[in-house]
Amino acid sequence: MRRNNILKISNLSFFVIFLILSSCFKYNSSNIKSLIINTQFSGDRIVFADLSKDLLNQEIINKNWSRMSSKKSMSYFRLRNKSGKIKGDFIHNAERYLIVQTDDGKLFKWKYNPMATKSLPSHLAASSVINEAKLFIGKNIWLNEIHSDSIFINNSEKRFKKFDKAMVLGIKVFQNSKIDMPIWLEIETNNEHNAFIRYNGNFKTKLRQNNYYNENPLKKEWPKTIIENLKKKKIEYGMSFEQVRVSIGNPEIINNTSSVNGVSQQWVYGKNLDEKKYLLFKNGKLVSM
Repeated sequence: MRRNNILKISNLSFFVIFLILSSCFKYNSSNIKSLIINTQFSGDRIVFADLSKDLLNQEIINKNWSRMSSKKSMSYFRLRNKSGKIKGDFIHNAERYLIVQTDDGKLFKWKYNPMATKSLPSHLAASSVINEAKLFIGKNIWLNEIHSDSIFINNSEKRFKKFDKAMVLGIKVFQNSKIDMPIWLEIETNNEHNAFIRYNGNFKTKLRQNNYYNENPLKKEWPKTIIENLKKKKIEYGMSFEQVRVSIGNPEIINNTSSVNGVSQQWVYGKNLDEKKYLLFKNGKLVSM
């Protein structure tokens, strides 16, 4: 009899504790809007990108998204292709979350580390950037990086080459990489299958290569030997800044030096010490490599 009473008291205590915790959690959820911190992204409209099968199955994508009022993770499959607005950040139990409100009024949170990234998750596309990309529809671009699946997708039988001119037919919001914007330009192939190149955003002047160019990068006034080397990603002495950028891309570091002999620049390629490549320009011309 006494044992039964003890069990009843234990069960009752557990039930009371559960009710207290539940009421606290609901209270926090109902007042969440007053606890959201404004950030540089607050108010921005976004689209949840469609994902490649590999990304869609990754644990971090499905583990870090959840409903605002729940601690339970949710499958990204339920969010993809939805649109909404960024409300800001929310901090709870030393964890930081990005808060997004979808167009149906529901709140969702993405757990992230603000020290590791200062940009949106790569599977969220800013509506403002989508609109920028749409301005390319009906215009020509000149291809550059066509050998990486994360930059160029070709489902057609047509074979493209570096610097080929192509017309933009439309855009697609899709992500198959952990970096870069999930926005692609669909280019003309003259057949039923499609080809896509990842949208550059603003022209890149540092670090990585441009995916494509807004105008023909091979100038008519350049010597034919220079143009042939650029097509092969080769550089030679006497090349200008622009010619080197077109050939091998943008450097990681640029060091400027001025002296009585003029202005010189050192361009450094590669991040690891054993991969670094140093180019020296004097008065705008490549003199050492």
